[in-house]
Amino acid sequence: MTLFSQRPAEKRNYRQIVTGDTISSAAWTLTPGGTLGTPVNESTQSTVSVSALLDGRDYILTCHIIAASLQEFEGVAKIEVRS
Repeated sequence: MTLFSQRPAEKRNYRQIVTGDTISSAAWTLTPGGTLGTPVNESTQSTVSVSALLDGRDYILTCHIIAASLQEFEGVAKIEVRS
């Protein structure tokens, strides 16, 4: 799991890269909440913005990708929110 830090009022972009394949679809989730922007999927990467997080909380950001080859990939990151 990758670890990131983010400030409460900050809007930040996160991306998940797939090597050796092309992205057909990507679904992002943020637990326990916050604001996810509309994902942007390019051939080998998916990017999403994250904002409106609460100070002092930790969040789990997950990206589930289905590739053109029908292989599935999942990236998970922990976001620590501190002012």
